[in-house]
Amino acid sequence: MKNNPIQQFVKTLTCSCFCLAFISSAHAAQPLKDTTLEHKERTDENVQTYKTFYENGKVKSVVWYSQDGEVTAAIRYYGAEGLPPFILSRVEHRFTNMKIFGVTESSGEGGVIYHVILENEHQWVNADVDVNGTITLVNKLKKA
Repeated sequence: MKNNPIQQFVKTLTCSCFCLAFISSAHAAQPLKDTTLEHKERTDENVQTYKTFYENGKVKSVVWYSQDGEVTAAIRYYGAEGLPPFILSRVEHRFTNMKIFGVTESSGEGGVIYHVILENEHQWVNADVDVNGTITLVNKLKKA
């Protein structure tokens, strides 16, 4: 039984993602148990994209692909240990009395931004850090 073009495309994308994740890390990429390849309609233009979910160790990823299989955007979720040393050093130097709760790394045509959530006993802090180490304070919230 032959695969239809959509099934073949899905298999090719899945294989490509696993290969990329394996090359970029010491651990082979493991899909989440509920990994699905779902169709999504972009709101800014009438282009179909595909969204996939992956887990590689403690790093969870969401990757969007165009119909031709090109990565259009990606989001990765991880802890302080996933930050590049330069960025980690900048954040720890600026927020000495806080610990990193989590990081959301967003990448796309506009570049890479690290959305860092920090906490201490009294407050939460959200900060954005670019690849040059420039930190922009987004907000501070008091803990209840």
